[in-house]
Amino acid sequence: MIIGQLSEVIYVLYNNGRVSATNKALSSQDVHELVKMTIGTILKRNYYNNRKTNDGSELAQLSSILSLKRFPLSEATDVGKRFADLGNTDLYILPRNSHITNVYPIGCGFEQGATIPQVQAGEENFYITPEFNFYKFFVVKGKKIDTYHIPDCVKEIEIEASFNDDEVDISLDVCYEVSMEVLGVVLKLPDYQTDIDNPYSAAQKELKQRFVQQKQQ
Repeated sequence: MIIGQLSEVIYVLYNNGRVSATNKALSSQDVHELVKMTIGTILKRNYYNNRKTNDGSELAQLSSILSLKRFPLSEATDVGKRFADLGNTDLYILPRNSHITNVYPIGCGFEQGATIPQVQAGEENFYITPEFNFYKFFVVKGKKIDTYHIPDCVKEIEIEASFNDDEVDISLDVCYEVSMEVLGVVLKLPDYQTDIDNPYSAAQKELKQRFVQQKQQ
């Protein structure tokens, strides 16, 4: 289910479940922003929880929301740095820049699907020395992707990441978790302040049914 659809479901249930007409009403856009912020919170929480198991599954949850976008590269500096500006995009940020999963140089003899590795901020100082000018890599610096030693004939890179936009497809289990958090924890609607695993809750049954209806539209 895409984020826009999830927000619609939660907005309808929010209006149906408001305790009093005197309560301040949230707009659909307000709920939409709450949904996006809650998705980011849950992604981080699940990342840390999965990392505790030490089984390498902390990034598995990202698979359903990853997408590809192309960005032009700047001219190279004297140390071989070229950057892509992601300033007009929004992303779900994860620790150690794990939200950027792959960077693909486009053209210039690179095989289709060829990736360059990521190093953490600060580590690039080791690799920018002349003896490592063969080593192609990237570093995440805020809303910029700094690449090093990428040939001038590569004019753009394709970035695979957890971009935050309304067309991102969220798995139903994450949709359910987000819905219960927004409705029960953030908005404090009594019908959703129940055990998330309680299969007999009428509110939870209605929520799941609305997911099914929305997927069929």
